[in-house]
Amino acid sequence: MKKRDAVPHIGIMFNEDPNHHIGETWSTRKTYNKGFRFSEESEREFVRQYEGSQLTDFLINVNFMRSVYPSEVFDSYTTSGLTFNESGLPVDENGNVLEETENAYYETFVRDNFDIFDCWIRNFREIGVRPWLSFRMNDVHGVAENETGMLTKFWQEHSETYRIHHHVPDGYFARTFDYEQQIVRDRMYAYIKEALERYDVDGVELDFMREMFCFAPGREFLCRDLMTDFVRSIRALCDEFEEKRGHRILMGIKLFALPHQVYDAGFDYFTYAEERLIDVFIAGPRWETIDNDIPIEIWKKIFEPYGVKVAAGLELILRCHPHGEFYYLNTVETTMASATQYLSAGGDFTYLFNYMRPVKVDYSKDWVYSIYQTENYQRLIRNAGSYETSFPLPRRHVKTFHDIEPQWEPAKLSPLPLTVAYDNTFFQVKVRACPAPKDAKCYVVLGAKGVDSDEISPETFDIYMNGVHLEYGGMCEVTPYTKWQGYYFPIPDPALVADGNVIEIARKTGAPGYSVEYAEIRVNAALEKDQWEKDHLVWIEL
Repeated sequence: MKKRDAVPHIGIMFNEDPNHHIGETWSTRKTYNKGFRFSEESEREFVRQYEGSQLTDFLINVNFMRSVYPSEVFDSYTTSGLTFNESGLPVDENGNVLEETENAYYETFVRDNFDIFDCWIRNFREIGVRPWLSFRMNDVHGVAENETGMLTKFWQEHSETYRIHHHVPDGYFARTFDYEQQIVRDRMYAYIKEALERYDVDGVELDFMREMFCFAPGREFLCRDLMTDFVRSIRALCDEFEEKRGHRILMGIKLFALPHQVYDAGFDYFTYAEERLIDVFIAGPRWETIDNDIPIEIWKKIFEPYGVKVAAGLELILRCHPHGEFYYLNTVETTMASATQYLSAGGDFTYLFNYMRPVKVDYSKDWVYSIYQTENYQRLIRNAGSYETSFPLPRRHVKTFHDIEPQWEPAKLSPLPLTVAYDNTFFQVKVRACPAPKDAKCYVVLGAKGVDSDEISPETFDIYMNGVHLEYGGMCEVTPYTKWQGYYFPIPDPALVADGNVIEIARKTGAPGYSVEYAEIRVNAALEKDQWEKDHLVWIEL
């Protein structure tokens, strides 16, 4: 086993999905700026927005099922664009016209001969940020819709490599690749090696959250050592390129949120740690919501003795329960809450996934996109990587749920929504947070409505937190995470604790029943609608 030095300091690790920058920027700017092309100048501008921030590591996601850059191993978006139909439009292998975002890769890498990833690597190094390659280890975007522009010929022609090939595949995850098969492992190894030969980077991330189902049902236990050997082979590959490049290449892995689920799915993280196969570990959700219940303290205890750095992966979307309003984004306050909470619990850095700032003409004063407003975005990337800088800022700790789990476990368990309809029956909701600054204004906020009518009388609520009774404060704003009315309850000092804040929810004897579908702990964040709009209804700068 090779002895490895301590991992350099990490503040914010940032994963860039190329479809957000390359695809969306391309289509948007071409619409409003005819003749736009990516260039050294445009990408230097993109990189410079992170100069002086707490960003220390930038992860370039180089593939979906297809490769983004021109590849000899994977089908690539760049090769699809080499064929045109009678109208002069780029088409895929089956004659389907490529979407604007897919065509952007061909026009950038091939027609313009501009390697945007190489440009990013050079420019991020200039501002002191380490560039990484991030590999989606089992991405099958498009299989449900049979989107041939996203699918590879290999996947289409080799159904025997699916993890479910012993019967008719019955769903999205049934058609991920089976890593028990040598051809699957060899193909992924070859792609990672090709990318390392093409790009001089400081790190490699194995992103198994696209997708973590890598073995046939019931084969996970039998294949755990096989996956460990594969991880060893990638570590050896990184070591080989360390010698070639003359500098260290870190290795990270991204997996499920819960330890037992990760192990049962075929990933022996104990051995990864003991043999120092990895330098960085990220536990996270898949994408449906940010997850504020990742047991980062447990992950820390597992990895700290071996010098492996640990973080929770923070997703961009926020939902309070599996049936909640969909596709609303975190604000800077909700993201800052998650970052601060996990740093307080022992996380070594902050990991942001899908927080790419796309280029839009405007965001129509919709507060949902307020995190992209220049002031808010800079506040995030300049403060979220350090507990000292994030702790004093306004925060909103929202109850969320685990959005992915092995398919043999109950799906997406959540205490919300819940109905409070019986006398002297207390329901418990745990909301993780962290200490508040001295003299901070802290509140429990519930999104609720009456069982028989939407209106709720203040006399209905009987609320405790950590054994302390909370008095009703008034109504407040929680849109759009719930369409139900928000109600707040001031938290007296020192009722707020560092981690597990248990809110007990009941109704007073004889009062009408009510339902709760949203819960949060708010620290120095606005309650009033007028202030809310002032903070969030903003124009985006171009």
